Amino acid sequence: MSKTLITGNPSSGTTFTVGLLTRLGYDTGFTEEEIEGNYAGLEIMAGRKEKRQYRRAQWKEGNDISPHVIKHPFDRYEPVPKLLTWVDQLGWEVERVILLVRNNEDIEQNRKGFNPAPHDRQLAVLLLEAAEREWPVQLLAFPRAALDAEYCWRGLQPLTIEDFKEFREIHSRHVKEKEIHTIWSK
Repeated sequence: MSKTLITGNPSSGTTFTVGLLTRLGYDTGFTEEEIEGNYAGLEIMAGRKEKRQYRRAQWKEGNDISPHVIKHPFDRYEPVPKLLTWVDQLGWEVERVILLVRNNEDIEQNRKGFNPAPHDRQLAVLLLEAAEREWPVQLLAFPRAALDAEYCWRGLQPLTIEDFKEFREIHSRHVKEKEIHTIWSK
């Protein structure tokens, strides 16, 4: 089964994006109820303890029960993005990578003590792997993707719905502007 991978630095909008795709009806492994009120987390191995344990047990047995859309941001403790390990171990075919990017000053404002160096290394590894494996990479700037529905809609093509008005309606229901910490402005 082919996968869409969502990744980026912490606080770069990966949770926003997987939540939006959930609301748009994509198989993300989450329900609308599970994403409601979540502004962080929603990694495929996050969530209820029973759900995590079940997925891990299935993966160990070689059963791929993972959803179409896989979200996992960079982690400062991983020398290589965990997504790459999962792709190789589980034999996933990658349809596309959605890479969310954000100004490091914004991330530092949101995450005190943020050190961009390990994340920058993971970004370099991911981009090199994507180029060598010929995976399409779609870049989305955050928080612009949350604050500008048309930009987000264009950036997620061909993954999103064709009708922009319908997309904008779902996008506006999903956006919680007061939760977006930023120094970015239009």
